[in-house]
Amino acid sequence: MGPLGFLVLSGFFAYLAFDAFQFNRTSGHKVWAVPPSSGRAVGVDPLSRAEQEGAQSNEITAVGGIPGLYWIFVMLSVGCLGVAAWLWLA
Repeated sequence: MGPLGFLVLSGFFAYLAFDAFQFNRTSGHKVWAVPPSSGRAVGVDPLSRAEQEGAQSNEITAVGGIPGLYWIFVMLSVGCLGVAAWLWLA
């Protein structure tokens, strides 16, 4: 792979670093789980505020919120950029 390939790979890892940073910054959302109850009346909206207050709150993060993932992609991007510069100048 030549210097252009490493430059493209560096850009790809930079995008993954940006995406991991955005995910870690915005992964504090909550998803409400509405358990089925036998006493609920027919036609009651399970997502209404009254039903949500009694529901259980769960946080969902796809990768478990790995904080070091951002830095791994940053190092891979910088490393590929260094290899591309070295191959370009050699």
